[in-house]
Amino acid sequence: MRRINAPLLVALSTLAVVLLAPSANATTIVPISDRDLAVSTRAIVEGKVIFAEPLWDPRRRAVYTYVTVDVERVHKGDVPLGQIVLKQIGGRTERHETVVHGVPSLSRGARALLFLNTDRDGALRVAHLALGHYEITFDAATGRDIATRSVDAVVLPRVASHESVTDVAFLDDLVASAKAAIVASPEEVARYEAARERVPVLVVPPEYVANASSGAPYGSEFGFLNPGFRWFEPDSGAAVAIRVNGRRAPTVSKGVNETRAALAAWSNVAGSSLHLVYGGDANTAGRVEDGVSAVTFGDPGDELD
Repeated sequence: MRRINAPLLVALSTLAVVLLAPSANATTIVPISDRDLAVSTRAIVEGKVIFAEPLWDPRRRAVYTYVTVDVERVHKGDVPLGQIVLKQIGGRTERHETVVHGVPSLSRGARALLFLNTDRDGALRVAHLALGHYEITFDAATGRDIATRSVDAVVLPRVASHESVTDVAFLDDLVASAKAAIVASPEEVARYEAARERVPVLVVPPEYVANASSGAPYGSEFGFLNPGFRWFEPDSGAAVAIRVNGRRAPTVSKGVNETRAALAAWSNVAGSSLHLVYGGDANTAGRVEDGVSAVTFGDPGDELD
């Protein structure tokens, strides 16, 4: 039997809300400003994607895709030149599947500008879902490299209109802007680094063993869920119960009122037999394979920024 892992709803600090549903754009993201992106990352590098391999992590009970990147330039952080391995949540193996919409698509052979953070163990990952990934292409008309960010999600209008949010720019201009933001924000940079000083920066996750013969391009690991992954209650008119773990929720109701409103909206879609109801408190914390459909907040598994 194949087990499939996926989050139902995750509130990611104040940056994003991830809602898994039968839709190509199942993640909604509040964009982060260029300045905040540069400040709230442990490293900024340029490099080429060499290889990607999805593997089941039995400790975290999820599939992660390990992406090998040949780093050519380092613009911030303690990352060496040469090959490093990122640990990106999501992917599909023969027996397991973990789906998180809005993650970056790192295609083999592509050049990229990457804003990187670490998980609780020190493994590097692209920061802020796909917001920390720019693909680099050469523009023959200008003779310059262009950095382009593409996010497979619904991106809401920027909250602070006076701060820039860049999706396409000349690479050297974008890098110069990021470096200038770091220099102009020494106190914020120091606070961010101090909060993570006990977490190492690992060039390769210790559990990863490369096996090039079994890998696949990273971008192919994400898409619609395979047939069979769904709730069956709507077939008989029964309701699907969704629980709420209010720990770390940023609202007065600990997320309950907001969840009730969301469930009501999804239950009143014209032509749909899906009926979602509030099922009480949950002890589940984050994306856990336990058979419970639950809303949790604040990225308790430290899997996303």
